[in-house]
Amino acid sequence: MKIGRVLLAAYWAMMLVGTHTPPGPDVAGGLNDKVLHFAGYCGLAVLLVLCGGRLGTPWWRAVLLASLYGVADELTQPSFGREADVLDWFADVGGATFGALVTTLIERRARSVSE
Repeated sequence: MKIGRVLLAAYWAMMLVGTHTPPGPDVAGGLNDKVLHFAGYCGLAVLLVLCGGRLGTPWWRAVLLASLYGVADELTQPSFGREADVLDWFADVGGATFGALVTTLIERRARSVSE
């Protein structure tokens, strides 16, 4: 699934740029930033599960990887004029867990139906 890995790399790069760009005007239309964190890491985990090779990445590995990235993301943000926030990381982990589990359940259901 080479196109999937390209999508994963592009998505991850956009997250990196988006979370390390100095804050500007509110572009989220007043949306709570924890919702954005949840959604962003949910998407990352979905792509990690789907693009993890022939059998996919186990859900727990996708959550672990996304969570570790979330820690690194929060710890490096102050260098770019942003604020590190443990509540952002909690939203990251929640979104990654949700995305990875739902994707895994859908994949399993699809496999059982096709068998």
